[in-house]
Amino acid sequence: MFPTLGQVGPLELSSLPVFTAVGILIALLLVAWWAPKEGLRPHEAINFCLLISLLLFIGGKTGYAVTDYRQVANKISQPTGFWLDGVSVPAGLLLASIGCITYLKSRHLSIWQIGDLLAPGYVVADIGYRIGCFLDGSAFGLMDPELPWGVSFPATNTSARPIGVSLHPTQLYYALGLFMLLALLLLGRRFRIFRGFPLLLFALLYPILLVVVWPFRGDIISPDPVIGSLPLSLTIGLVIAALSGITLGYRAIKFT
Repeated sequence: MFPTLGQVGPLELSSLPVFTAVGILIALLLVAWWAPKEGLRPHEAINFCLLISLLLFIGGKTGYAVTDYRQVANKISQPTGFWLDGVSVPAGLLLASIGCITYLKSRHLSIWQIGDLLAPGYVVADIGYRIGCFLDGSAFGLMDPELPWGVSFPATNTSARPIGVSLHPTQLYYALGLFMLLALLLLGRRFRIFRGFPLLLFALLYPILLVVVWPFRGDIISPDPVIGSLPLSLTIGLVIAALSGITLGYRAIKFT
């Protein structure tokens, strides 16, 4: 693949941070474009996105340190190993949700109003991250020599293990699922039956996507499982999905 896209002077352009940054930039532009339709000023929406991004990072790294403590112990001695590798998405979303509710209450804004705006934006940013993972060779899948659509990474790709064998393209599984989720969210925004429908749809389906792809991951040494073979972070995600499904059903009955 292409772990390095090129070089600008002494700066090496690594595919993972570049595509992550591109995804975030596109997401911010879309949020600013959608903001007036939700009754928000674009700069207010952008500032809120930056706050949520910070909370996602802090929560994701904290959850990663708690659930994958064995890997963290090996990487913490490396100058950048812990900071550039590994996040717990459900834990990041949990902290971001708490911070979101606190901020919105202080500014007298509706969580449904801002959530319907941010949910598709987050998916766009995550698509950029997953494509970057594929090019970089990180978050790779299990070995399967018989897999017709399996991918292999060259020896020059230092992030991928193992080298030169057929692997499940889990990064593309995530990306494909995210594109489908984005389409559903955009349809939900266009034809929503009540405010908050896209947000609850995201909170229901996104954790399920993570759980569905998880068994095909080959790069993770899982800590002690909480439910079956699922780590704590995905267990939290399933709890969020269940609560979101209940709330979605309640509000659908209430507003129809």
